[in-house]
Amino acid sequence: MLGSFLEIALSTPDIRASYEYYAALGLEPATAGDIWSHPYGVMAARGLALGLHGREQPSPAVVCVRENVALLARELQAQGVTLTHCRLGSDVFNELAFADPAGLVVRVLEARSYSPAPAPPARTLLGRFQSLSLPARDLAAVAEFWRGLGYAATEVDEPWRQLRLDRGLPLAWHGPRWYAEPLLLFRHDKPAAAQTALAAAGIEVTTGPANGLPRLLLETPEYHWLAVLS
Repeated sequence: MLGSFLEIALSTPDIRASYEYYAALGLEPATAGDIWSHPYGVMAARGLALGLHGREQPSPAVVCVRENVALLARELQAQGVTLTHCRLGSDVFNELAFADPAGLVVRVLEARSYSPAPAPPARTLLGRFQSLSLPARDLAAVAEFWRGLGYAATEVDEPWRQLRLDRGLPLAWHGPRWYAEPLLLFRHDKPAAAQTALAAAGIEVTTGPANGLPRLLLETPEYHWLAVLS
């Protein structure tokens, strides 16, 4: 229904600092288009595209792309989904936005805003990208909402109690007691080696909470969190 995953959009106060930070982690730039009037860049790894937006907007947000956004708007409204933003017309760039029960903003665009990187790296200094995991007090409500959009959601107990989408979008949700903030999750089979490599690159790292999950935490220039699991 929502089309193809495009990016995880981050609002950044300093797009150059964000670009340099993710480059130091091993992500590579993609070629951004001229759709947006604000500063915009994209850093990518396999399965992940981070859209860096030099303006205030909901962050992080997930962005999809599909044809006929006007039809999607009618389908969502028929399902009772409230659109928080909708711009449609023959002379404008069609887009819409809504939020899920956990507060995640989802945006759908009528065309890509960047060209994919030809060979995004499979691994970064953090390992392999897994998902954007968001705090949610009611996982059942989140699962029901996303099933209505055509996505299967499954509860798992590893690495913690978590709801994951089975396909299409790299999204998961966790209980706030595990972590109160959104986390960009990565997997690394040798977190100690990752910590050493990050220190060598001059990137500040903190160890995870007392339960050992996640193993490493990094605060980004946008004041979000990256987490490394083993």
